[in-house]
Amino acid sequence: MGKNSEGLISDRYRLGGLLGSGASASVYAATDVTTGVGVALKILHPQFSQTAALRAAFLEEARITAGVTHPNLSGVLEFGIHDPRKQNRAWIAMEFAPGMSLAEFVETVSLPSPAEALEVADGVLAALSAIHDAGLVHRDVTPNNIMVEADARGFLTAAGVRLIDFGLVGEAGESALGTHVLKGAASGVPGEKPGVIGSANYISPEQARGNGVDSRGDFYQVGCVLYFALTGQPPFPAHTHEETLHSHAVLPPPVPSVVRPEVSGAIDRIVVRAMLKAPVSRYGTAAEFRTSIQAAAIALQRSAEITADIGIAGLELEGASNDGRTRVLPRTSVSEDGNRTALLSPGSSFGVDSRHMAGGAAINSGRISAAASGRRRSSRSFWLVVVPTVLAAIVGVSVMTAGASTSAVPVGDTGTPAPPASPSQTPSFDGPGMVNMPVLEGSQVAAARILIARAGLTIAEERVADSVLAADTVIAITPGAGELVRQGSGVSLTIASGLNRVPTLIGFTQAEAISLLHAAGFTVVITTNSGQGPQPGRVMESSPSAGASLLLGGSVTVVMAPPGSPSATASPSPSVAPTPVTSTTPPPAP
Repeated sequence: MGKNSEGLISDRYRLGGLLGSGASASVYAATDVTTGVGVALKILHPQFSQTAALRAAFLEEARITAGVTHPNLSGVLEFGIHDPRKQNRAWIAMEFAPGMSLAEFVETVSLPSPAEALEVADGVLAALSAIHDAGLVHRDVTPNNIMVEADARGFLTAAGVRLIDFGLVGEAGESALGTHVLKGAASGVPGEKPGVIGSANYISPEQARGNGVDSRGDFYQVGCVLYFALTGQPPFPAHTHEETLHSHAVLPPPVPSVVRPEVSGAIDRIVVRAMLKAPVSRYGTAAEFRTSIQAAAIALQRSAEITADIGIAGLELEGASNDGRTRVLPRTSVSEDGNRTALLSPGSSFGVDSRHMAGGAAINSGRISAAASGRRRSSRSFWLVVVPTVLAAIVGVSVMTAGASTSAVPVGDTGTPAPPASPSQTPSFDGPGMVNMPVLEGSQVAAARILIARAGLTIAEERVADSVLAADTVIAITPGAGELVRQGSGVSLTIASGLNRVPTLIGFTQAEAISLLHAAGFTVVITTNSGQGPQPGRVMESSPSAGASLLLGGSVTVVMAPPGSPSATASPSPSVAPTPVTSTTPPPAP
């Protein structure tokens, strides 16, 4: 077996943790043992791996994108088939994209500031420019397929953006129709009608109708993603995927400032233009789109400088709270349903006459733009824009399980976002240079690091400890949540190692042992010793033994003593591991 006996994929890649799993494949963190470089290894699901046509369809994304490289892309490094004589597991090795998805950032950290949202869009467009220059179209630009890494201050920049997942990449002008979630593969069901492959919440009108998609379809999706980054919700939330697709096809573009008033008119106009129904009315090139974004970013910066000057001068700001504290917007709860790539059933509700669509879209967009540009912005709006940048505000955090970049979504499922979560304890600045510690216990360490940096704090120590919590989960923080600390102070984190210690089991009943092991995060294997134990019907030993560290999900073998006579098994069950107790009471006189 050679190196394969060590668990290597194709004698080269050693798997680490799972990064995500979708409709066609799972993605693992892995190490290239020949170079020591970390990669993201995408492996085709077993049910698809045994069919040559499905393997070929899976590897096609690697073949057509292998030569496309850019700092904002997670490029393809290698691809191949593992264990070709038996299991034929197709794989693609890609550049590892650090950080978390934009969807995870919104859920576990906060809504990006408008300036950060523009940075994310700029990074995505830079990546798309490289794809478009190669004559290709991505067709799956969603918050799940955009990785973001915060800078040292905890803020998002274009340099920290990576566009991932080339599963729907194709030549410009191709449609995204098919009968299988793997583009170009057949379902094997005779007579099955093709459906649209895509992410319902971020699909362009032409892609939803099954028409050819060019670079302007990607720009529509960037507009949708920018709307999500600004508001925390997809542009057209609806009860079903069919309703969502219909909305993309016929409804006018939504205006972000309707949901989040501090969004500027310039950003409103960017989102609306990117999401116009007729492709000819959208941005024509990535460079043109980026120029508008950079102009809006400069305007935000100037507004921030003016607001800062007013604050320094001691002038009163309109809308400031009476207690003088500056607070941040609460995070928004986001449902991933409808955000993932799936095979969507065909339907006639999207076949809108393009002549009516183009004219209606132009009229509606003009009205929306006029309304957005004519709206008078108050100084309160400018102040809210500046809060995340000038004061490095932080918010509470909740746990979210990592979502995959793509996933099969049943047609009957809904794409309606969950209602906003009830406000959690929101940390606020309390006096010069002071901040309340946020609630970080139970959050992923990546989100905790960002929140600490955004508060103007530093990490003094990170300690790893065994716990029943999943690896990289924050177990405890010092100072504790809610404590008032000075900015620049150091924070100590205790982080779950992904392991836990095997509890003491000897002397317990089988049911008690199983309960203890499940509570500790382990699975159980029960065996019975052939000889008589000191306590019939109770645990004699365990493997690994008590106190050993074991990966969560690992199995512990419990050896039970055979049951004894009824009189022997009638002894009371110990509530803890049995310990001999010496009686101090003399026996009764004969």
